[in-house]
Formats: sequence, structure tokens, C-alpha cells
Amino acid sequence: MPRRKRPDLRAARAAAGADAGPAAPAVDADVAMFARRTQEADAARHQARRDARAAKHRAEEGARLQVAKDGAAQNLKAVRRKQRPHPGEADAAESAYRAALAALMTFETGTRPGWADTPAGEPEGVGEAEAAASTTDGDDPEEPSR
Repeated sequence: MPRRKRPDLRAARAAAGADAGPAAPAVDADVAMFARRTQEADAARHQARRDARAAKHRAEEGARLQVAKDGAAQNLKAVRRKQRPHPGEADAAESAYRAALAALMTFETGTRPGWADTPAGEPEGVGEAEAAASTTDGDDPEEPSR
């Protein structure tokens, strides 16, 4: 059977509630402790799910980088096996392999390898010789003049 509409009863209840003010319900200490522990357990479960999801994404990223490095290595081997590679093809394959290897090493160790920071066109050691030359000043009496 449908409920009856009683506007006068609702108005009386609303007036009584407005006069009394918000009454704080008395909470048992055991119930409060149970609620707190339940919330902590829920939060721990959610954190475990987030951690598992992050680990899965990290593993997928590592696998993607490994596949990219393996593909670049296969391409480099194929170019090196050619009798007459196109001009620049070997350099491009070498730089692609170095970039893929550097990305994988950066992912695994967290630091970029030192050899990966040199530009592709500059041979290793050129920047080091220039840095060493700039640190010496011409005032040293033992240094021969040029």
C-alpha cells in the first residue's frame, strides 16, 4: 500500500529538528576502532593494487626497450653483413643501436651512460682534449710556448 502524504507531520518533524540543532550520534569506541581498521585495510588494498599496476607498467616498459634494442642490434648486424651498404647506412644503424642501448641502460640503472652523452658526429675524446687544453694557462714556466 502506498505511503500517505502527511505534510503537517513532516513540517512538525522539520521544526523539531531545526530547534534541536544537529545532534551528534554517540559512537561506541569499538565501532569506531573497527571502522578505522576497515578503512586502513581498504587503503592498503588500494595501495597494493597501485603498486602492482606500477610494477606491471615498469615491466612492460623494460620489455619494450629490450625489444627495441634487439631490433636495432639485428638491423646493425644485417647492415654489417652487407657486401656494399649504402653510404651512411652503417652509421645510422650504429647510432640507432647506441640510442636504444642507452635508453635501456638508463631505464635499468637510472643513470645515463657516459658514452651515450657524446654527440653522434663527434669522435670520443675530442671534447676531453679541448677541456684539458682550456684548463692550462699560459703562465706556467715549464710549459713550452707554441
